[in-house]
Amino acid sequence: MASARARINPVREFLPRTLFSDVVSIAAAYAVAFIAREVWLNGQLTTQYAILVALLGAAVWLVSLAAVGAYSHTIVRSGVLDNASAVKGTGFAFLVMAAFSYVWNAQFSRALVLVSFPVGLFFIVLGRRILRIYMLNRLEKANAFPRAVVISRVGSS
Repeated sequence: MASARARINPVREFLPRTLFSDVVSIAAAYAVAFIAREVWLNGQLTTQYAILVALLGAAVWLVSLAAVGAYSHTIVRSGVLDNASAVKGTGFAFLVMAAFSYVWNAQFSRALVLVSFPVGLFFIVLGRRILRIYMLNRLEKANAFPRAVVISRVGSS
């Protein structure tokens, strides 16, 4: 059993887990935004409308993350690029939602949008950081880090 687990490629496991983490992060962000909406607006918007906006926003958000390459193997392996793609995807989703609101004159709850995107970005980056630590531990246990020897000449001859 242990040898079968060691043969599993942790990088391939990381991609679906990253997508799952992003979905959970976005759902948590909208939950926080729902609470903020209730506090700031005292429930002036219907819950059904807020849920529709959240579902549309989540779909746009995930598509935006995919569009900027947030789920590619090269991005997943690098923390800096991973965070940059999360910021770009979140910013793009925010712009798409703002444009949608403007073009179709949709009256989104500002609390829902203004709270969900920064909170969601924080949750996405945090979730990816936790997954990266998990992946590095899996790679260590699988002894998957390449060994290298660096030979250098010290001084001049």
